[in-house]
Amino acid sequence: VAAYRYSRELKIDEAKRIFYFHRIFSTLFPHNFPKFYGAFASQKDQERELKLPGGTIRQKIEGKTRHYEEIPLVRALMDFAMRIKIKYPFKYVEKECLEMGFVLPVNDIHGGNFIGGADGGEYYVDTISYFPSGFKIDRVIEYMVAHGYSQTEIDVVRTSFERLSFIQAEE
Repeated sequence: VAAYRYSRELKIDEAKRIFYFHRIFSTLFPHNFPKFYGAFASQKDQERELKLPGGTIRQKIEGKTRHYEEIPLVRALMDFAMRIKIKYPFKYVEKECLEMGFVLPVNDIHGGNFIGGADGGEYYVDTISYFPSGFKIDRVIEYMVAHGYSQTEIDVVRTSFERLSFIQAEE
């Protein structure tokens, strides 16, 4: 899916931050965050005097949004039509993040930022663009080791964190 940001300009450092944050969280919680394959900054097309929006390229999540549950008839129809059962609820992510010492900054003001995927995951489909308060890479790595993540997954998270730290230091 190409997800464009039309509401405001997406600067190159912000695009990089979004990419690396989602790389970390989709590695930690593969059934709760779609994989991001790339992110790109807004650009100005001087010849045509156009602003081209920035955005991300990410995994498409087929499923149903969380806010359907608020309307009983719609919930019943969606359950019948979709038959998606949540095996990996987002509440688990929030609990595990607390175990690692931080609160995840997720936003669901309009009710469409969570999608129940066909694989049983409850996915957060908006973007995270800043470090959660209390995020410490050492605690995250300890968590990953204790929960049986592969060395490759640990390396992806560590490298993404290092790149994020480098971007933050440049600002």
